[in-house]
Amino acid sequence: ANTVAKLESSTGYVDMIMVNSGNTGFLNLDTSKMNFYVGGGSASNLKMSITNAGNVGIGDTGPNTKLQVSTDLQTM
Repeated sequence: ANTVAKLESSTGYVDMIMVNSGNTGFLNLDTSKMNFYVGGGSASNLKMSITNAGNVGIGDTGPNTKLQVSTDLQTM
């Protein structure tokens, strides 16, 4: 595979920030999961996490199942 960009850190985590004229995206990789932020890098902007075990959390930082969604669900 061709590597386009490689970010490496010896501190145990790697951060990548993406910015355009209307939004900010933030990707954080630590030793146990990858976190996706939209709108900034603060805790309130965390939208999704994927753990090393492959568990995905939407609105949840520590999913214990393959898909864990934490939200206020509205039905119509």
